[in-house]
This record gives sequence, C-alpha cells and structure tokens, in this order.
Amino acid sequence: MVRRRVTPSDSNSLLRRIAAAWFVRNLTRDDDSGSFRDWVEADPQREREYARIEATWNALAILKEDAKSEVAASVPTQSRVRRWRTPVAVASVAALLLAIGASMWLAAADNRYQTGVGDQRVVSLADGSLITLNTDSRVEVEINDHVRRVTLDRGEAFFDIAHLPHGPPFEVIGGGVDIHVVGTRFNVRLMDQGVGLDVIEGRVETRRTTAAAATVSPVVLTAGQRADFDSRGIVRARGATDQERVTSWRLGRVRLNDTSLSEAVREMNRYSDRKLVIGSPQLNELRVSGVFRMGNVESFADALKLSNGLQVTSQGDNLVVTDPRAP
Repeated sequence: MVRRRVTPSDSNSLLRRIAAAWFVRNLTRDDDSGSFRDWVEADPQREREYARIEATWNALAILKEDAKSEVAASVPTQSRVRRWRTPVAVASVAALLLAIGASMWLAAADNRYQTGVGDQRVVSLADGSLITLNTDSRVEVEINDHVRRVTLDRGEAFFDIAHLPHGPPFEVIGGGVDIHVVGTRFNVRLMDQGVGLDVIEGRVETRRTTAAAATVSPVVLTAGQRADFDSRGIVRARGATDQERVTSWRLGRVRLNDTSLSEAVREMNRYSDRKLVIGSPQLNELRVSGVFRMGNVESFADALKLSNGLQVTSQGDNLVVTDPRAP
C-alpha cells in the first residue's frame, strides 16, 4: 500500500486564495445566506487566515477607504449585487492580494479564465459567486441582470454559488449537461466519456443540451449525491458524493483509495508536465492508496518503489514504472 504523510503546509496556498476571495466578496456585498459564516466556522485555520487578510487590509487604510468609496459610487442604491467597475477599486483589491501573496482573478476584468497544467485559480464573480478552477481548466462567464451562466470548456471546477432572491438562477454548461441552481456548492468535472457532478450543498437540476437527449426528464440531485453522465447527457451512474476527492483537490492533494495503478497514474498526470508511464501491463490493476501532493510525480514514483518494490526509470520527460520481477 502506498502512503505519504501530508503536512498542514500543503493546503496553505489554496486556503489563502479562498480566504482572500471571501474577503473581497464580503467587502462588496452582504452575505445573507450564511455561507461565509458556515465556511469560516468549519475550521479554526480558516478563521485565522481570514483574520490575517483582514488585518492586512486594515493596515492599508488609504486603499481601503478609496476602494469602498469607489464601489459605493459605482453601484445604484437599490442594487444588492455590486460590481467592480472603477480602476481605483480594482487597483485597491489588487494591491491587497499582492501584499498577502494571494492569487485571484476578478471577473470584471475578463469573461474567460483558464489554468495551466498543475495550476489552480479562485475566480470571484460579479454576483458574489466563487469558482475554483482545477488543473488545465477553462471557463467562460456571462453575468448580468438577466443571466448568470458559466460554460466549462475543459477540466474541472468547484462552484460556490451566491443566492440572489430576486436575481436569475445560476447555470453551468459543460459536456452537454446544463446545470441549474439557485444557491449551492457543487463540483463539475469533464471526462473523456462524459461529465461527473458532485453536489456538496443545496440542490441542482440538470437538463440535456444535446438533441438526442431532449426528451429526457431533468435529473435532480441534492447534497451528498453524485451522478455521472455519458457524452449524450444520459445518466450512466448515481451514488454518493465523493466529498473526500472534491475536498482534496482544492487543498492541492490527490487522494487515492484502493485505486488501480492505471487510474492513479492518469490522475497524477493531470497535474504534471512530466508524465508517469506504466511499462509493465500486469501493473495496471495493482491497487494503491494514499494522499499525494499534486504535481509531484517523483514522490509518487518513489512511494511505488518503496512499498511495492517496483522499478522507476527516467526516459526523457517520462518516468516509466516497471515490475523487475516480470518475465
């Protein structure tokens, strides 16, 4: 069995980005849903990280006042959704993020966002929703008074959707699946053979965007439920949400639980330009378990050598895993 100890520092970078995104969201809108309170109270480390960001912001008193005044001036008093429209406001928040070393994009700057291999990004949308993009992912965003729509073109994303009682529902389109929500948290992953959807909180309703599935009834999923859709948009499997996996990738980790080596290699390779290759076919079904840092294929290969007696050789940009006992 493959195991690796994970230190608390593994999650610090992403936690800092998420806390920064929450801070910007709270600066520009009231949180009536209680989702921020639920998030920050779930883990003392979240509260400490958020407090550190808030203290940094308070230290930048001039920027703080400029940002608030510019935001207030740019938004009608009857609107509950505030948008970052002025250069001073955007520059002020950018200065904060640079000061704390956080990495976050503001949706007012563009409507397309993407990550490279091994990267992750937190995107704060104009309606107060948050998107966390996983490795090698791309989304296109459309947010206005009438539409809240995100198209997932590639990869995987976690959505924390702001509940707007008088606003349009939120829509996520990807892989032929059209997901409709009001305010909830869920994960969407585009795969070779379809789409995987995990609902963490709330309720989602899916419809098909392909003509072949136009007559299929909508699929409703609630918190704790998961569904896999094929390329035609038809449900091929339903079960319990894989919350450990969804949580792990947002903390920069790959969690494997009695996973075949072939699947484990595919998952590790998602986060690295250097690829693992199985050189002995009989190893494909070898079962492995453990938690590993994303992008560190060398550490994963070392664990295979130590725990399973396998051989790992470097061939160009690849690490080839073989069984020295094989004929």
